[in-house]
Amino acid sequence: MKRIGFLCALSALLLLFGCGADRGTPLQQPPAPQSESSSMGEQESSPWRLRLAVSEGDVLNPYRMTSQLNADVSALLYDPLIKLDASFAPRGYLVQEPLLEGTVCTLRLRDGVTFGDGSPLTAQDAAYSYTLAAARDTAGRFSNVESCAAQDESTLVFTLKRADRYFLNLLTFPIIKSGSGAEDTPPGTGRYCVGEDGSLIQNSGHFEGGSRVENIILVPVGDADEIGYDLITDRIDYARRPKGSAQPEASGSVPVQENTLVYLGFNGSIYPSDNGDFRRAVDAMLDRSAIVSQSFSGRAAAAPEPVNPTFYDARGEPRELPDPDALLDSMGLDRRDAEGYRTRGGAAFEVQLAINVESTAKRDAAALLRQQFAAHGLHLTINEYSFEQFTAQIAAGGYNLYLGEVRLPEDMDLSALLSPQGALHHHLPDTAELYQSYLLSREGALSMEDFYNRFWQQCPFVPLLYTQSVISHSRNFYPAVVATDQDIFYNISKW
Repeated sequence: MKRIGFLCALSALLLLFGCGADRGTPLQQPPAPQSESSSMGEQESSPWRLRLAVSEGDVLNPYRMTSQLNADVSALLYDPLIKLDASFAPRGYLVQEPLLEGTVCTLRLRDGVTFGDGSPLTAQDAAYSYTLAAARDTAGRFSNVESCAAQDESTLVFTLKRADRYFLNLLTFPIIKSGSGAEDTPPGTGRYCVGEDGSLIQNSGHFEGGSRVENIILVPVGDADEIGYDLITDRIDYARRPKGSAQPEASGSVPVQENTLVYLGFNGSIYPSDNGDFRRAVDAMLDRSAIVSQSFSGRAAAAPEPVNPTFYDARGEPRELPDPDALLDSMGLDRRDAEGYRTRGGAAFEVQLAINVESTAKRDAAALLRQQFAAHGLHLTINEYSFEQFTAQIAAGGYNLYLGEVRLPEDMDLSALLSPQGALHHHLPDTAELYQSYLLSREGALSMEDFYNRFWQQCPFVPLLYTQSVISHSRNFYPAVVATDQDIFYNISKW
């Protein structure tokens, strides 16, 4: 039998915890653009309500939910220790002045923060929440954490196995009250809390201040794929659209940079992808901007470096690229047939690319790659597989190149690809020395510039782009939105 109706369950929660708000104030829908007869003062001061979709049958507990819709909404109920801005730069949120020294990270909690039930936030609550986050960590995000412990009521200390200058970026997990992990909607310290009617109401004591959005109506939806229709029919006002959606566009949208890398992986055990000159030639011949605009409809950022191009510590200056044709000629691939394709030993020379055929964007990208390879005399053969077949093929090594995708953690850790024991290393060229350089760069013993130079000398994989998701809104919605992958309501206090 399905879980008790979502809104009914939420309605009862205020008996246990809640935050005060004047629900007698008349509320409006998201305001339409200002008319000539209305004053700016009235427009800016009028409270209004927002309608958001939640997944029917799912919960709002950040450690038990299964849907992206609920994960986005839960950011309003639960605060992190650290919040990332649009450049993935960390800033203290529930903590003030985080201190990262070598392998020790000391976090002092912000004073005066309380949960929705009125109890104070403590370091024990934060340590409890970390335990829940670590238990759900299947990608090894916290593999470098030796221990996490509350030093006192207001101080949390992480001890790391290795120094890591980007560790703060991992402290984005939501904080809930200790012992409440089994509840559908545990107490949080967020900007909103659950009202007695099942809607979200402002937490009047939140340190970030208030918002014109005083009330948020939660609209259960049975199918996230219908979000586009819910937006254009004004059933909801604002939502992240599912990837690959063929739904009609709403009246407005906001791009959100993700940390999902699309890349070309090489098989380092067979010719020609075992040759560093070939790999560097492939990198130099690619037009990443064309792949972004034509294959991903502009919903991505070209990646000239292995880390996210919007990352605050990414290399800003463009690197000098080698001549791809000169590199290929130096490999003995300097002869061509009547069609202009390179030959080897008098025979046609082909390069095999494996792709997951279930992704339309990747099929389009592969077709564009074939054109870009052909411009330099390389015949690219595209082998299409279902996801299961693709996964098996990559593990078996039956390819020269493959078009891969991986969601990287918020600290930009490339270990899954660079470590010889990484989950995605597969048949990549030997990266043992490069990985040690990478670890030294994260420790601060080697500059990131030095690491980048060593990476491109070996070129074990070629980053293509980092994907973006899209936040769509209804026709009557006009606030200037700043949205991040972690929090699509990043600047709701200024709406």
